[in-house]
Amino acid sequence: MNHDFDALVEDSRDARNRAGYQALWKAAVGLESWFFVADQSGDDAEPIVAAFDDKPHLLVFTDEERATAFSEARSAKRGMEGTPVLSMSVAEGTEYVRTLANHVAGVLFNTGENGFAATPTAVVDAFQRYKSA
Repeated sequence: MNHDFDALVEDSRDARNRAGYQALWKAAVGLESWFFVADQSGDDAEPIVAAFDDKPHLLVFTDEERATAFSEARSAKRGMEGTPVLSMSVAEGTEYVRTLANHVAGVLFNTGENGFAATPTAVVDAFQRYKSA
């Protein structure tokens, strides 16, 4: 199912709209896969962890196109080759987030104006709460 994550993020930003927040997380954990931009090419590639609000955050994308666009913009800015886009099932991605919980302050989904972030614990909790909803 395709979701308009930009609209879901906008709806979730209204503090009075708890349903908007829940719909955003239900959509995020209801995806088949999450996408990540690799920190490098090759067998040792890992998803990028970048500074957001001066704290380390794992970058996650809700679709391959967003991840590819980020990789291309990153490579153009740095004057280097683009790095691959990785994917994990949402269950695998959630487990990966759990393993990084002591090393990152948060998880940033879809960088940019309509990005949304949460602590690793909140991401795992959302998965457990909404995975079958």
